[in-house]
Amino acid sequence: AQQIYHQAEIACDDYIYKLRDKHLIYARNLMDIAESGSATREPNSALSMRGHSPIYLRIMAVLDKQRAHQPVAVETAQYWLICGLFILFVLASVQLLPLHQQLPARDGERLVIELSEAQQSGDTNTFVPRVEVFSWELLQQLKQHQPIQPLHLPMEDRVETLRIQVPRPTRAELQELTKIEDKENFLTSVSAIKPDISVEGFLPMDMVIPEYPALALQNGIEGWVQVQFTIDIHGQIVQPQIIARSPSRVFDRSVLTALKKSHYRPQILNGEPVIVQGVTELFRFKLSAADGQNNSIDQRRR
Repeated sequence: AQQIYHQAEIACDDYIYKLRDKHLIYARNLMDIAESGSATREPNSALSMRGHSPIYLRIMAVLDKQRAHQPVAVETAQYWLICGLFILFVLASVQLLPLHQQLPARDGERLVIELSEAQQSGDTNTFVPRVEVFSWELLQQLKQHQPIQPLHLPMEDRVETLRIQVPRPTRAELQELTKIEDKENFLTSVSAIKPDISVEGFLPMDMVIPEYPALALQNGIEGWVQVQFTIDIHGQIVQPQIIARSPSRVFDRSVLTALKKSHYRPQILNGEPVIVQGVTELFRFKLSAADGQNNSIDQRRR
């Protein structure tokens, strides 16, 4: 216990020594404390002759410059601990980087693939090595999707004609339909009236003929609608748009409904299906004359 107490006293002396950094003054203060604590005042020479007394050891420990007066500072330990943690964090973040972000940095590297190929002429047992140079950048370029280029076919290569003739009732018969009070019979009568239809252009595989609107039949309205669209690689109609019409909005719904239900044969170029853009259809709606002449509804594609 006395030894522990002595070590504690020296530790306190070291702490005060670190704060003041004046070991001589502090040693004198310790001697003054020893002198003031004794009942009888003794000279300094007598104190030095006491040998290894506790106060003597404390004074010698303070005056010994070769002895470490303090352990490693706490601030220094914390500094090195923070530095070590930072280095570990940097190394861990490098390992967690995605692989595809590290691969572009290796564009300069080249992978040499040696392929053995027999000579076409000569000894078949002799092989000639062939060296093929491959790079990551070239591989990325080859993986890029090549969009299918649109194809604009000449008009003369895709013109066909289809003609369907249906007699049209006279205007007097149409006016008679408006007097029918039975709505169901009226719609049945109107649906039975089919005008002459002619289709000219690049015909679909599955052709859907547009119906003549009942209101137009009732009022004897004629007109035309021009539509522009794209045929994809599957033969489907994409983004049909009405670019011109007369009269306005009378035949639009009938034309778009029939057009969306039609299906075309995919166009083949060099053995591959291609997209055909800028296809236009001109739908002409006409009512046949009372004498049954061949005025008809023309459907044309330009």
